Order: sequence, then C-alpha cells, then structure tokens
Amino acid sequence: MGDWSALGRLLDKVQAYSTAGGKVWLSVLFIFRILVLGTAVESAWGGRAVCLQVQHAATGL
Repeated sequence: MGDWSALGRLLDKVQAYSTAGGKVWLSVLFIFRILVLGTAVESAWGGRAVCLQVQHAATGL
C-alpha cells in the first residue's frame, strides 16, 4: 500500500496542538461515525441472507 509513517507523524503533530476538549470531540465524532456505519450496514445487509436451497434427506441408500 504505502508507507504509513507519514500519516503517523502528521497525527502526532496534530495531537501535540490539540486541547483536551478537542481530543474528546474527535473521539466522540469517531464513535458516532462507527455507529452510523454500523446502522447503514445492518439496514443494507441485515435480514437479507436467507438460504433458498432446500436439502432433502438421502433416501434409498
């Protein structure tokens, strides 16, 4: 994919200048996004996986 160290350095710089309130706000935003993503995935794929294949017992063996 690529070198992730540049992203790590950028996040370290951002964290150095962030206030405690900003860190809490970013954490809340991240959790909210995960919850929205989970809800969207569940509504898109939840309950649709129904097996339509019927398996009959083997007879006459």
